[in-house]
Amino acid sequence: MRSCRICGLKLCLISLAMSVWAVLQLTLMGGFYYNHATTLAENIHLPENMTLTKAEDLKKFYKVLDERYEIAAMNCWMAAGMYAVVLLVSLQQFVFIHKCRLIYKQN
Repeated sequence: MRSCRICGLKLCLISLAMSVWAVLQLTLMGGFYYNHATTLAENIHLPENMTLTKAEDLKKFYKVLDERYEIAAMNCWMAAGMYAVVLLVSLQQFVFIHKCRLIYKQN
């Protein structure tokens, strides 16, 4: 039963708190990127060699901008998913530690 323990109680609690915060923040940021929030436009990296002299260039610019916003949203959601896995592992470790303590106190 001792072989399932990965970390201690303090580390479980810290990683639980950080994971909850990260999942919330990254999920919200992914939603904002998906909705093309203008406040996050500084974080969208566009090619510097794009010229905006014609109407076609402007359409191309908007197409590239839409693609980059979607990529950023997917990256945020993937990172939120990874933090959700860390959250589940931390929660499992927290429950495991408490069960071990209860069994130890009973014996």
